[in-house]
Amino acid sequence: MKYLITESQLEKVIFRYLNIQNFYVTKFNDDYNFWNSYDIENPSFDSKIIISTHKQIYCFIKKDFVETISSFFSLDRGDTMNIIGDWVESKTGFEFKNLLIDTN
Repeated sequence: MKYLITESQLEKVIFRYLNIQNFYVTKFNDDYNFWNSYDIENPSFDSKIIISTHKQIYCFIKKDFVETISSFFSLDRGDTMNIIGDWVESKTGFEFKNLLIDTN
């Protein structure tokens, strides 16, 4: 099934999609990690988004996560990075100077 989504509504749709991913967020000093999932009995941490706030604010987003979102919503990588960055900013209250791809 296909839906027509106006450009002004696209970011809201992606925010909703990211909100239902149930990220487990950890914070150490001023660094945040958004983990894919957390299961107390069987922990399998797979960090998708890493935020470092030392001196300058960096947001590292895993390459495979960016590609998944890009493919799912038919966006180019730059637009996807910006939307994910906006979503993370809304969750942390930080304003990022740099959004970077983490290839590890």
